[in-house]
Amino acid sequence: MDELSTLHDLAARVQVAVEPLGQPEMIRMTVSWDGGTAEFVLDDEYGDGRPDRPALCLALLRHSLNTMSDELNADQWARAINWHAPSEQIQQAWTANAASEQAFADALGPLPDLIAPMDWELNAGLAQALRR
Repeated sequence: MDELSTLHDLAARVQVAVEPLGQPEMIRMTVSWDGGTAEFVLDDEYGDGRPDRPALCLALLRHSLNTMSDELNADQWARAINWHAPSEQIQQAWTANAASEQAFADALGPLPDLIAPMDWELNAGLAQALRR
């Protein structure tokens, strides 16, 4: 993740904004690179969305997109992450995340999937190392 953020000059360009998204752990993350920007709505249950830790932000992004891809639709995704918001807001976030993920992948390639889901949840292995 550090290599990706350095390679594509993302290190200083990850921004996290806590906005009224229905719950405090729901955040909006903007990732910018030369020639593009992608905005995502993410579940940041553990407070990992820290702009001073771009590798951790990118790992959070990958984890969140994996969670989203495990679900068939926006409502199932919202239930999986325990997000209680109006259906329209959830659908908009689902659609925007998918478009942003595609824009990011088209420009920079897919985000590497380096952390096992269980390591993320249990704060073990690489997840723990990134959080230190």
